[in-house]
Amino acid sequence: MGMFDKKTEDKEPKMQQGYDMFSGIDNAKVMEKDPYIDPGVYPLLYCSCLKAFQSKRDGQSFFVAEFDILDSNVESRPAGTRMALVINYSKSPEVKLNNIKTFLMRLTDSEEDEVTSEAFKLCCSEKNPCRGRLIRLEAVNATTKNGAKFLQCSWATVPEEVQAKAESLRNEAGFSPF
Repeated sequence: MGMFDKKTEDKEPKMQQGYDMFSGIDNAKVMEKDPYIDPGVYPLLYCSCLKAFQSKRDGQSFFVAEFDILDSNVESRPAGTRMALVINYSKSPEVKLNNIKTFLMRLTDSEEDEVTSEAFKLCCSEKNPCRGRLIRLEAVNATTKNGAKFLQCSWATVPEEVQAKAESLRNEAGFSPF
């Protein structure tokens, strides 16, 4: 049984109201490399944030999952760094929504029928109920039948007993890992 077995009301994700290209720079983090996923094995990722939003510029819909890397065999993404999964689900929405649903099932240890539009909204809400969840990832470069290249992500659930222990340790310490 996953985390969606209870009805929870919350605000829907905020849609971008306006764009000020200067706001937020004070709190921006300097990155040596773009924060996207590189191919490799990530035995343990800490989910720090899930978001869904619509671009004001062109109206495209995006899903973003941000991670703190706790363990990695990827030289360009060592433990202690961050990365993000960014999915534009305006393009090929059926395929992209399938990918998002699979990711949410693995992250929340839920059944397929539990990951509904309401559950998706809740995950991406200001409440951020997935913050602190752990997940595993294996990412490989792949090619479609038409020759297009893409990054294939295979997500795996981290057992609930490990999730509970990690949460207990964070609470005892009084902070999240990063």
